[in-house]
Amino acid sequence: MIATLRNRKNPPNSGAAHLKPVFFSLLLVSILLVRLSLPAFGQQASQQIVIEGLDTREFPNLSIDFSIPGGLDQQSSLTANQVSVVENDQTIAVEALTSEYVGVHFVLVINPERSLVLTYPSGYSNYDRMLAAVGELNSDVTPVTGDVYSLFINPDIHYDQLENYTEWKKALEGYKENQKQKIGSLQSLEIAVAQLTSQPVNKETVLVYMTPYIDPVEIPKLTALIQQAGKSGIRVHIWMTAATIVIGSAYEIDLQAVCETWGGSLTILDGIQMPPNPRDYMKSIGYRYTAIWQSQIRSGTTQQISLRLTPSSGPVLISEASSVDLEVLPTRLSFNNLPEELTINIRKDEVIEPAELPIQALIEFPDGFPRNLLSTSLFVNGSLVQKREQAPFGDFVLDLSPYHGQDTIRLQLNAKDALGFETRSEIKTLSLIWGDSEANRQKTLLSSPWLWTGLSVVALGLLGVILLPPYLKNKTKKAGNAQPAKPEPESSMPLKTFGSLIKLDRDNTPCAEKPLLLTNEISLIGKDPQMANLVLSDEALEPVHAEIHVFPDGRTRLTDFNTTAGTYVNFKAVDTKGVQIHHGDILHFGRLAFRFNSPNRITSPKN
Repeated sequence: MIATLRNRKNPPNSGAAHLKPVFFSLLLVSILLVRLSLPAFGQQASQQIVIEGLDTREFPNLSIDFSIPGGLDQQSSLTANQVSVVENDQTIAVEALTSEYVGVHFVLVINPERSLVLTYPSGYSNYDRMLAAVGELNSDVTPVTGDVYSLFINPDIHYDQLENYTEWKKALEGYKENQKQKIGSLQSLEIAVAQLTSQPVNKETVLVYMTPYIDPVEIPKLTALIQQAGKSGIRVHIWMTAATIVIGSAYEIDLQAVCETWGGSLTILDGIQMPPNPRDYMKSIGYRYTAIWQSQIRSGTTQQISLRLTPSSGPVLISEASSVDLEVLPTRLSFNNLPEELTINIRKDEVIEPAELPIQALIEFPDGFPRNLLSTSLFVNGSLVQKREQAPFGDFVLDLSPYHGQDTIRLQLNAKDALGFETRSEIKTLSLIWGDSEANRQKTLLSSPWLWTGLSVVALGLLGVILLPPYLKNKTKKAGNAQPAKPEPESSMPLKTFGSLIKLDRDNTPCAEKPLLLTNEISLIGKDPQMANLVLSDEALEPVHAEIHVFPDGRTRLTDFNTTAGTYVNFKAVDTKGVQIHHGDILHFGRLAFRFNSPNRITSPKN
């Protein structure tokens, strides 16, 4: 049958062999009119990369969402080594690329007219073949989650964005009007384009237009509709019934050029030519890609980011640059609760007390992008005295013996982070007061308020022995009229807290134990009371196991110190980079479970 259908020398009941000379003349005039009436169009629209979103929250790990309207000029899928990011003119290879099928909007528009249903000796009409071709969607493309379907038929039959293909096909097959009595027009296409271009575009749209031969007088209106649709990313594919003589003519060539300019196509159906498979219009489209890379941004406030794609076939694609407000700042260091002066006693055996000074560094990321530290260092009088290359980076212990006899020492912190920034804190001067232990004890005894309090008590006691009996005698006389005094309320100063940890049972229900209060901006959690300020009783924990850091803006970050037992937030492991925690999150330190209560009561966005 197919061989017979493609025999263009003797097509049955169709083609030029059966056209009257007058019709030939009119057709040639029509073709000439088409060439004169077609508006001038430029080169075919090039493929684009559309950037849909940029995520900077995990800097320096950045991710960008993008799509490629119309897909790629290739059959294979896009791979990570074909994608690169351009940051301020610096090209960076992506580390990972993922894709997600978000669906395609397939739109069928029908212009009913008698020539559509003209039956050939084979027993089929062009309309029958068109419907059969559309039916290929079911076997080749659908059902696919995310695809939607629309149908427009003159004058007012309209089904918009049906999510079920079977329902859409049922509506199509339910159209039973006698098309032999219909007069063709562009009305259905007008309605469809107006509807589609007025609503938000969230899926790539493929429009198939089934129509009889369009009179050349209507060509300017048709091209305007194709252009309107194309500007909204809608690709119009025309399936037109016409005489064989139209194939290869200027009419077809010029109209095809208009369609292709806006990403569509033109197919002339003369009873021999078969309709295309709509699946071919939908290959490699309907996908959203996500590229992940390590950013090299280290300065500036406004960054220019674009994408470059090098497919295995077809042209190189470069997106327009997107401006991103992203400022990267060095780590900020300061001393946490460092005293202005320190008294050091010297015993008779020349041993000093205290012999060591614990020093805690406050490490902050003013740009809001916490990252790994490579090292922290403590300098005294310009000389390096201690360096830490693993967590906890903020804890130092200064040996005071080398500074015996010095009145002051100058302290400074240094840090290097994973971005290559090296920063130093302000220099802090610590006054050292040296003294003999025995002399200091005597001095302390004489200046002790307890000594003078005790002496005062003795004096008052003696005075009471002399004066109390007469006083009690007078007091007894007035006792009948006296009213009991109300006790003064105890003064209490509430302790400022940055949150609390409520211990949970195995079934994640609160225990009867009192909550653990977070009284410091930085809480070091561990089993060693000498190193941690929030001590947990579990041998599986490290001396310093984890850190909870509450920032001035209320954000709270939990960091694990590369422990064996591990730290978890909502049953997900936490690494040395740390994660942000929210009110109500379940925290695990090894086997111990707690619920985090935040003063701001802000829960996780996922909740």
